[in-house]
Amino acid sequence: MVKYVEVRRHAMRHKHLQGKISKHLSKEGIELARKVGAGFTHPDDEKLTKTAPFKGVWTSQKSRAIETSLCMGFEVDVLDKRLACFPEDIFIKSRWPKPVKAMLKACHKHTDVDRYARAQTMILHEIADDIEDGQSALVISHGGIMELMLLGLILDEPKPELQAKNLGNVFAYCEGFRVTFENDAACDIKIIRI
Repeated sequence: MVKYVEVRRHAMRHKHLQGKISKHLSKEGIELARKVGAGFTHPDDEKLTKTAPFKGVWTSQKSRAIETSLCMGFEVDVLDKRLACFPEDIFIKSRWPKPVKAMLKACHKHTDVDRYARAQTMILHEIADDIEDGQSALVISHGGIMELMLLGLILDEPKPELQAKNLGNVFAYCEGFRVTFENDAACDIKIIRI
C-alpha cells in the first residue's frame, strides 16, 4: 500500500505601507501559488494532468495557508490548528530560519524540540491514514514547523540516503517536500525547491 503526502509552505503575504505584514497573500504570493498549483501532478505519473492530483487538502487555520491552497486551485478539506502551532520556546530553540542542518542539531540538543518535531510528523501519519492506497494529500503549513516536521520523519525512520547536509536551507515560499508512505512507514522523502 503506497500513499503520498506533499507538504508546502504558504505563499508570501502583503506588506502594508506602514511596514506591517498582512494576514493575506500579496499579488506576488497569489501569482506564485497559481503557478505552483498549475504544475501539480500525481506522483505515480508525472504526465498525468487531467485528474485531480490530491484526494484531500489540509491547511492550518491561518488565512495565508487557506489562500495559498485556494490560489493553487484546491478547496480546503481540513483545517488543522496544529499545522500553525509553533510555541515560542520551540521557535527560539529550533534556531529557525537557520539551515535545516542547524535545526537538526537543535533537535539533538533539546528534547522538547525533538518531541515537537516527532509530534508534527505524527500529523503526516494521520493524514496518510485518511487517504486510500495510491492517493495523495496536500498539506499547506508554515516555515519552521515544516522543517521540524521533516526532521521528525528523519529522526523517526533514519534514511542513510537522506543526510542532513543535503537538506539545505529552510523552505522558501511554496517549497516543501513529498513523503511516500508504504505500509504505514515513510519510505521516501523528496525535497521540492522552486
